[in-house]
Amino acid sequence: LYRWVYFKPSLSTAPEYKSIAVLPFVNLGNDPEQVYFSNGITEDILNHLTKVKNLKVKSRTSTLPYKDTDKSIIEIGKELDVDHI
Repeated sequence: LYRWVYFKPSLSTAPEYKSIAVLPFVNLGNDPEQVYFSNGITEDILNHLTKVKNLKVKSRTSTLPYKDTDKSIIEIGKELDVDHI
């Protein structure tokens, strides 16, 4: 019985970090009270992502200015300097 284990040698001992930004959700309904719900979903996602090891998460205050923007995802990603949105 043989067992193979693949392992990728690291060039450095420092962990590799990825970065992500969660853009605020938009309330698509006509009920203004649902804004609280959409903000809560964003916060919940952020709270869960901050627990992921080696993942840098942009704060909600950093992404809030992009709530009503016409900028593309690519532009926002470059401005926030993140790998994923």
